[in-house]
Amino acid sequence: MKTASSRRLIPVHAELLRIGFAAYVAGKSGRLFDTVEKAPDGYYSSTFSKHFVRFLDSVGVKRPKVSFHSFRHTFEDACRACGVPHDVTRALQGHSQGGMADRYGGQYPVVRLVEEMGKLRHAGLDLSALAVVP
Repeated sequence: MKTASSRRLIPVHAELLRIGFAAYVAGKSGRLFDTVEKAPDGYYSSTFSKHFVRFLDSVGVKRPKVSFHSFRHTFEDACRACGVPHDVTRALQGHSQGGMADRYGGQYPVVRLVEEMGKLRHAGLDLSALAVVP
């Protein structure tokens, strides 16, 4: 984790569970994505981000302003399109709450986050090739 405040419960979309993400997690004893090396800046995300840009280039889809961070923007767009409230979208992304009034009451209950995550749909997205269980 980048910081201590990064520790939180994160809902997993039902489609990822359907293709076997829970089995993948159960097979791990440490970090989930343990083949990614820590970068000189101390973050695993930096290494993967560089790898992802090289991958985009290798398959001929690299464009200006397209990077690993683009997934965050795509997620925000999907949340907006599926009616997930902006404050819940921020919570799902792990962003801290805004003003003082938002700080009372703590985090959203994970049940609510799971409910909102379940609204997300990506037309035409087929993850079946990633399935670890039949």
